[in-house]
Amino acid sequence: MLLDRRIDFLSLAYGVSFEVPFDVKVVLSTNLDPADLGDEAFFRRIQTKILTGPITDEQFG
Repeated sequence: MLLDRRIDFLSLAYGVSFEVPFDVKVVLSTNLDPADLGDEAFFRRIQTKILTGPITDEQFG
């Protein structure tokens, strides 16, 4: 998979395609009630799987 190699291909309208590097930052957002996203056991365990602490502006950048 190309994404794990931090490359993708950019294709232009006239048939030219070339490799471009990239970094991915995943940002999730929802307007759903958190209770609708998982059950009690899920929320108890997710804290041991994913660090969800606050980040600074510098870390986000």
